[in-house]
Amino acid sequence: MGALPMPEVKVSQAPKNARRFCVLLALVAFFVGCAEGSISPKDDADHADGSDTLIADLRDDCPAGSCPIGEQQCIGPAGYALCVNDGTGCGVFEPPTDCDAGEGCSEGSCRPVGSCVDPDNDSYGTGCAAGDDCDETKPTVNPGAAEVCDGIDNNCIGGVDEGCPDPCAGAPCVVGMRQCDPQERVQECVADANGCGTWGAAVACPTNTCSMGACVGCQDADSDGRGVNCPLGNDCDDTNSKRFEGNTESCDGIDNNCNTTIDEDFPTKGSSCTAGVGACQASGTLRCNSAGTDVACDAVATTGSAEHCGDSVDSDCNGNPDNGFESIGQSCTVGTGSCVASGSFVCDPSDNSRTLCNAAAPTGTPEICDSLDNNCDGTPDNGSVCSSCTDDSLEDNDSSVTGTALTTARTYSGVMSCGADVDWYHLGTFAAGFSAPLSLTQPTGNNGVGAAWADLNAEFYCGSAYCSGMYGTTTSTNFTGACAGCVNGDRVTMRIYPAAGTQPASGTPYSLTRN
Repeated sequence: MGALPMPEVKVSQAPKNARRFCVLLALVAFFVGCAEGSISPKDDADHADGSDTLIADLRDDCPAGSCPIGEQQCIGPAGYALCVNDGTGCGVFEPPTDCDAGEGCSEGSCRPVGSCVDPDNDSYGTGCAAGDDCDETKPTVNPGAAEVCDGIDNNCIGGVDEGCPDPCAGAPCVVGMRQCDPQERVQECVADANGCGTWGAAVACPTNTCSMGACVGCQDADSDGRGVNCPLGNDCDDTNSKRFEGNTESCDGIDNNCNTTIDEDFPTKGSSCTAGVGACQASGTLRCNSAGTDVACDAVATTGSAEHCGDSVDSDCNGNPDNGFESIGQSCTVGTGSCVASGSFVCDPSDNSRTLCNAAAPTGTPEICDSLDNNCDGTPDNGSVCSSCTDDSLEDNDSSVTGTALTTARTYSGVMSCGADVDWYHLGTFAAGFSAPLSLTQPTGNNGVGAAWADLNAEFYCGSAYCSGMYGTTTSTNFTGACAGCVNGDRVTMRIYPAAGTQPASGTPYSLTRN
């Protein structure tokens, strides 16, 4: 078994199962041999209170490769190892213990895979099978990312731009170094325009003696080259090497250049900021980054949820509110045959995870032979309407002049005139001022089997006396009863019949309206 990795020390829970431990050889970090027994962190004499909840401090005399007793480390995504007492008070890791099915190792312990907390959605986070994340604000920064030359620790190993060319390679010195020149003067390495080191002007020592990059007699308690009798001048704080006049101000809460102002080169420090977008956005404050080179927002974006239709909220936090519902407002149809109706897509009021068409399909009319799906059942001319005519006229007795009542404004639609059928309608009783505005609608051309529709005529009577009619292309009239022989009290009637006396086998449909 190879050497275990040694990640940063973390306090974690007690081991999951009782186990035996093996001694890790000090310098080569290989597990070898096993000994009987079980020793928990509480058995180690170095514990401050003898409890098993504290990790023992690593003794200075422990060999290289030792670990803090009681520490647990993840070994891969689904296993962990415990650091136990090797019998001398130093720690070694036991052989790894596998997590149960459905669990993954996170922060040294097994957790259900479903408990993954991953605000930046890069598969790394607390309780995630892939492992922990070192930065939950950047999905491009995690232990599985490749390091790129961008000034960021992309792969979370603690280094920045490792493997990238050193931009200061070949510089004559490292900023902060000091040296003595042949004239017993001291020189300090300062940053050039690119931030790389270059030797500054030599400064004479007050004692005219320079040794190992410092003037003899220079009182410099913090080794920054500044102090009493030092050629680089006095020090405003000889207890802190990060503070002296002329120093570059860092973002660290310290007055680095001794001008009585802290972090003045970072004016946005302390300002409000946000992380994430949409419903995942979180508020925070701009604070100094760990390197002290700039400010960074301390807010951590939350995890998104499913998008909701029509709420204008970016619930899934991808920068696009209501994405997935792009059909909203687009045209749509519902129904079939003659019952097709047009509308537009809208959010479903009973389920905000989907859309629906807001059109309502008509109910349809009785099927006739016209190549249309009149009753909206998906089949045109079904029910043998094109092979025979079912006399569905409103007048049961074609020879009667009693007629179907049409004395008030209304419409009779879907009426069928079959064969030499005559349909009678009662329009009312004649009196002064009588008026009956009428419209007749009928099909033209050929029907579904190629036969011509019959041309229907309409004739008006007062009592038994003929008055007038609608023939040929005339389809509307206002019958007032002004004809010879029409007297008060006469029944006013009309009849509708095929002009040629015959009709197609399927009959002729029509509608009659009194306005």
